[in-house]
Formats: sequence, structure tokens, C-alpha cells
Amino acid sequence: MTRNEALAIAKTNYTAHRKAVIDHLFGRAATLDEASFGYRHGWYYVGNFTFDQDEITGQPYDHNQGGWAYL
Repeated sequence: MTRNEALAIAKTNYTAHRKAVIDHLFGRAATLDEASFGYRHGWYYVGNFTFDQDEITGQPYDHNQGGWAYL
């Protein structure tokens, strides 16, 4: 598997993971198994490759714009 193929899988996993998190937060899902999406400590793992949210979304983190992390 190439890095680009793994990135495509990570993007799919990211989208599914975000939906699962929202469903869990709004009570539509009883549990949230983040490992099933290849997610661990802010990284998405696909095979031997790892990707962060910046790389998956193509949007670099900018703490001046409110961002997605707590500072």
C-alpha cells in the first residue's frame, strides 16, 4: 500500500469517526470505539502510516482562528 492509498483510507476513516463522535455526543450511539476507525491520541493509523487531522483535511491548524485544539 502506498502512502496516497493509505491517506484515502484515512480520509474515509476520519469522516466516519467524526460522524460516530457526533452520534455519541447526541445520544444516538451508546458507545464510541475510536480504535475501530484507526484513531488513537489524535492520529489516524492505516497500515504502517500515520496521519494527523491537518494532513487529512488539508487545513493547517491556526490557533488565531479558534482552531480545534484547546490552548
